[in-house]
Parts: sequence; C-alpha cells; structure tokens
Amino acid sequence: MQDKLLLPQATANSNPSWFGFLMVCKDGVSRNDLVLALEKAQIQNKSIICWEHYQAFESGMKVADHKLL
Repeated sequence: MQDKLLLPQATANSNPSWFGFLMVCKDGVSRNDLVLALEKAQIQNKSIICWEHYQAFESGMKVADHKLL
C-alpha cells in the first residue's frame, strides 16, 4: 500500500490517533477510487483542504498542481 499512499509515521514520544489519520494519494492514484473503496468497506472518510486551496476553491479558481476542481 505504501507504493500508492503516503501514510503517517509515528514519532518518538507521540500518541497517534488510531481512528483517524491522513492519507495522501501518490501520483497516478485516484482519490475518488480510494474513497469508493473505503466506502465499500464501510469506512468513513473526510476530505481536508488546506487554507490556501480553500480560498482558491471559494473564489472559483482551479489549482491544477493539487487537482482541486
């Protein structure tokens, strides 16, 4: 799976959450396909957009580098 996704790594002295964590699709991996697979397995998910992308989204801009449509 690590060839398709960037997954978080626990650091020393950390207590990471077991029920929620960030997954980033690598190039060539469809976020939509990942979401569909998670939903098919009855795994809830939420998309998160960083502030700069949110501002671009609100203004109607398209950010091609990060595939924000």
